[in-house]
Amino acid sequence: MKNQNAVLLFARTPEIPRSAADAPFAALPWDDLDAIFHAALGDIVNRAVEVPDADVLVYRDERYLPGSRFSRPHDSVRIIDMPPGDFSAVAGLAIEHAFLEYYHRVVVVLDNNPLIGAEMISRAIDLLGTDDDAVVVAPAPGGRAGLLALKANHPSLFRGDGHHGVGTGGILAKLCELDVHLYPTDPLFLVESPEAIDLLRRRISAMEPSGPDYPRLTSAVFRSLEKKYRLKKAEA
Repeated sequence: MKNQNAVLLFARTPEIPRSAADAPFAALPWDDLDAIFHAALGDIVNRAVEVPDADVLVYRDERYLPGSRFSRPHDSVRIIDMPPGDFSAVAGLAIEHAFLEYYHRVVVVLDNNPLIGAEMISRAIDLLGTDDDAVVVAPAPGGRAGLLALKANHPSLFRGDGHHGVGTGGILAKLCELDVHLYPTDPLFLVESPEAIDLLRRRISAMEPSGPDYPRLTSAVFRSLEKKYRLKKAEA
């Protein structure tokens, strides 16, 4: 380490709404939700290290994910203390620091969906090509994004302006305002609701376990929860 490209990951569990008590996974204790998202992060890290010529920078809060629960699986992985602030501010700082370290291309995973694999990350890097004004985005519902690939820092993307909203919400509208060449990939769903967690469980159950991007850690947590709570096995 160091390679030409960087993949930025963030150890975090999103706020899961609990208003619909009968929704799948709405009543899960926070420890179980943390287990899902810790496993999802682990799966993404394990796939990201397979991306050629890329370092994997994992931003982590020791209180949320202590070193005893997360270790570097590869020399290309660097653990960085999560700076204070809301997620949009943290993501913006992480991108700025990556370019200050002279990485040529930066992939930012904004949602820890373990279906993000090495192929998706590699394709995002390849789509940037030689165009200095290129931005690759995996769009998500609500004008948001699950993944970005950049060749330059664009601070306005993560700055709340009272018009498009704060955080990663409204990021597609902000991208359209930039003087860049925008390359959308296949859309992603964001794993930030009980329904999305159940959708993830069903998507994983439909995958071939021997496939290169199969999220083994997340799958194992779902199987454990199915047994623990006697849940009906997922059907695609």
